[in-house]
Amino acid sequence: MRRLASEATRPLLPWAPRIQLPVDAALPVLDQLYDDVHLYVRTSVANHLSDIAASRPDLVLTTLQRWKRSGRLADEHFAFIARGALRNRLKEGWPPAYAILGYAHDAPISLTSLTLERTGLRDGDTLNFSAALTAEHLPHSRRGLPSRPGACCPQPPEGVNRPDRTSLSRDRPEPARPGAGIRTSVHQMPSLRAVTGPGPVRF
Repeated sequence: MRRLASEATRPLLPWAPRIQLPVDAALPVLDQLYDDVHLYVRTSVANHLSDIAASRPDLVLTTLQRWKRSGRLADEHFAFIARGALRNRLKEGWPPAYAILGYAHDAPISLTSLTLERTGLRDGDTLNFSAALTAEHLPHSRRGLPSRPGACCPQPPEGVNRPDRTSLSRDRPEPARPGAGIRTSVHQMPSLRAVTGPGPVRF
């Protein structure tokens, strides 16, 4: 019933006829549900906020800020709801969405030039190329995220960095490299097939 209270009043409910209500009409209901002990209820709350964020992202942001200040949510539960509620805004690169999750939109990063596997290709050959993205890494406790490893998301295998999902590439992690505060990910693009004449091609 608690999940139904959130789902049935969603502004963009995808699986049943929608109740025609103002987009913020159910916020008092969500205020009672966001710290529910059951994951499926909190997931519904995140989906409901995501519907609201489609037209009123600032309202969702202030609601999340209010819930965070309340202290009723564990850090990992807040991060889960915030990511779900703002997932479309995160894809669009909306700075406030990243800020509430503890990521500065102007964080220092560097990207190396593309490295080509080879420079000579013939018709039908494939080309593999890659680049390394390096960003300054802030401890979770300094950016408002859970300090316990694995609190908000599963961790990669020992010795492998989680690739940052920041490119249009097919992500392939590389072995971790030493260096405090530095995180490097290598993104390898899908193979590019040359469509040319019979002669060699130079890139």
